[in-house]
Order: sequence, then C-alpha cells, then structure tokens
Amino acid sequence: MISKEEAIRIAKEYINERKRLYLYVKEEKTYLETSEVLYGKKDLGEEQDMWIVPYEVESWDVPIPHFVHIKAETGEVYYTMTQHGYAEDWEEDEDGNIIDEE
Repeated sequence: MISKEEAIRIAKEYINERKRLYLYVKEEKTYLETSEVLYGKKDLGEEQDMWIVPYEVESWDVPIPHFVHIKAETGEVYYTMTQHGYAEDWEEDEDGNIIDEE
C-alpha cells in the first residue's frame, strides 16, 4: 500500500500533467477510505481502499473543492470528483486519451 505522502505526490503529478489550474492541494485533509469505485473502466462497482486527495480551484467567491481518488494498493488514479461530475469526462476521449486543447 502506498503512503499518504506518495498519494499526495501522485495527485500533484496527475493534476499538473492534465494542466489543471488549482490554488493548492489540501495535504492535511488527505485521507484513506474503503469505498465503491464510482467511475471509470477499472474496478467499477467494487469496494477498494482509496486515498482521497482534495485540492481547490479558484472561483469568484470561495474555492471549489475537487477530490482525486487513488487506489491505495497500487497508486493508480481512478478519477477526480468535482461538483459538476468527473473531471476526466471533459479531459479524455472515449478511449481514455487526454484531449489536447492547444
């Protein structure tokens, strides 16, 4: 199982490689939980141990929380939950490739 510090490092790399703009990662709020995988093609519907790494994006009045879900056993990122759904829905094509908007 990966450590909390490793989960935070993985989340930061994931956020940066997807060129997401964010204010900060809330390292002190990172936690481990066992929950159902709610999105994606891997382990969907299964109970898994996951690190939840919160970060916040800028808004006009208060920061908006987003949550990177990482498989605790391997360090694989499952998905990012936002208030509008899963960030990967608008970042990836149907094959899971990152859509380059440049």
